[in-house]
Amino acid sequence: MAPRESRLPVFHQWSGTKGRPWEERPFFLIRDLDTLVKFFARIPFEDHLPHVDFDKTMIFVACPGPTLFDYQPMRVVGFFRNDLRYTVLLDLDRRKTGGYWRNPWVVALLPAIPKGDVDVMRVGDPRRGEPTRVPLFTIWDMTRPRDLPLTPAQPWQAPNTEPPLPTHGFDLRPKPVEYIVVMESPKAAVTSIDKIAQPLPQRPKVLPPLKGPLGPPPRKTIPGQSSLVKTGSTPSTPSGSSASSGASAAPSGTAATSSSGQSPAGGSGSGSGSTPVIPPDSPVASGSGDPLGDAFNLDF
Repeated sequence: MAPRESRLPVFHQWSGTKGRPWEERPFFLIRDLDTLVKFFARIPFEDHLPHVDFDKTMIFVACPGPTLFDYQPMRVVGFFRNDLRYTVLLDLDRRKTGGYWRNPWVVALLPAIPKGDVDVMRVGDPRRGEPTRVPLFTIWDMTRPRDLPLTPAQPWQAPNTEPPLPTHGFDLRPKPVEYIVVMESPKAAVTSIDKIAQPLPQRPKVLPPLKGPLGPPPRKTIPGQSSLVKTGSTPSTPSGSSASSGASAAPSGTAATSSSGQSPAGGSGSGSGSTPVIPPDSPVASGSGDPLGDAFNLDF
């Protein structure tokens, strides 16, 4: 079972923006009075040299170096222990408010540790997908013979203590993005909008002539036309007809007359039931009285 991490106190801390870097290392520890005096001559973080009991406490110094960015705030927000591994957690909020050179620094008074390595980390930004702690530097303990490997700081993610959301039977795990690759473009006609549209072909106004010979137009017939005879013909009289019908047989070559005595030319004859004579060259036309009884059946 892995050892559980414990939290240690941070007694006091100082910070500023006009420091003078003392060493090439951006992060280091002060464990004796002689080192503290030399550091205080370059960065006077107090009015007077403070009294520090190095048997129980130590000083942690963070001085990244000159920069045009504004580190506000820059402070120690936690000191943790996990077996013989210690972690100093910094809050570095780098803002792009340049204009002049700065040399930010922070000094923190921490509990003394007999032996072990110190990992310097900063608070991660979850909006950028960073873990809870982002490693910056590792201070290895070289004051005594080492019995631990030299391992640098590793990113650390805090366990999620929030209860999971109810899924109600749905799979809410993120799915990999699937891409559909089309190897062949679809066969579609593309028309340029710059081309001038052509008018649609119109149907011919004159119909082509019909194939084959055309016969004479049909003649118009009316009911009772079959009873009309041409000049020089004699209507047939059925045998056994009586003389009361008013029709008498006529010799060949003469028109038959009715018993009323009217002639076909103007009605001046002696008979009134004679058959009208139709000239051979004239078209067939109805008389003054339409045999169909239709006032609109006219011939022109």
